[in-house]
Amino acid sequence: MGCKLFSQQKIVNRVVLLFVGLSLAVAVGAEFLYHIKPCSLCVYLRYIYWGVLSISLALVAFPQKCLLRVLQFLAIISALGLSSFHAGVEQKWWQPPAFCQNSSANVGVDNPALTPQEKIARIRQNIQKSTLVRCDQISWRILGVSATIWNTLALAGLVVYLLIAFGVQRRCKTKP
Repeated sequence: MGCKLFSQQKIVNRVVLLFVGLSLAVAVGAEFLYHIKPCSLCVYLRYIYWGVLSISLALVAFPQKCLLRVLQFLAIISALGLSSFHAGVEQKWWQPPAFCQNSSANVGVDNPALTPQEKIARIRQNIQKSTLVRCDQISWRILGVSATIWNTLALAGLVVYLLIAFGVQRRCKTKP
């Protein structure tokens, strides 16, 4: 059984589907059930996950397509890179991109024709409209550790699993 976990592409693809499906379910569940708003980097990571999910579903239909396997692996590597970058932003190891600053609270406030009350009302409207949080703020901790760090570790584990699976599958194909 243990060897099959790595040697059969169908099982490898199921592991990826399970991982991505659970990751998306947890992220969307946290957002809608617990009102934990995602930052821009979290949203971009979800896009990558949806791409991995789509590629993995295509692999169910076409399991022998090597190009799909490569695309799946590259998408997972890009998810790991983005998640690692996000973890670094949260830990203040580097600056977040400008789009992560969530400066929407100041949109339209610098109009000199506005009265102070109108400016305050506009700031309140902008804050209420804002659906994203800053990327450098940890909005969700699990066992005291940022969910982003947990995600990065899980993705790293998935990449290691895929590398082992690729090695085992290659070795099985080259045996006489």
